[in-house]
Amino acid sequence: MAGRLHVLVAEDNSVNQLLVKTLLHIAGHSCIIVGDGAAAVRAVQEDRFDLVLMDIRMPEMSGLEACRAIRALGGPYADLPIIAMTANSEEEEAGNCAAAGMTGYLPKPLDRRQFMALLGMCQQQKAEADA
Repeated sequence: MAGRLHVLVAEDNSVNQLLVKTLLHIAGHSCIIVGDGAAAVRAVQEDRFDLVLMDIRMPEMSGLEACRAIRALGGPYADLPIIAMTANSEEEEAGNCAAAGMTGYLPKPLDRRQFMALLGMCQQQKAEADA
């Protein structure tokens, strides 16, 4: 499939993991799921992802800490799209996400249309980068 994305999902809640995995597979994308921020940092070093969907509140290492650690790797990790996913939709949380280096922000519960629009935007960016 042209424009197929390989997505890392960093989420500790099994229900949210299943929801995101299902939405990604319906859209024709592949994903790897990890349950904490430290595993997310390791995963991006072991595989090439087009997008990271990162829960903010996770055990061991938060999504904000994981994002900062990924950005600190430099090179291709500086431009890797990392989208925050959190139930806290306050303006302050969005600011914290941006300050940590997140590319964008999706509030939970996830809105299917908003989620699919984000995937479409990432597919377009990937197509432009590959051209």
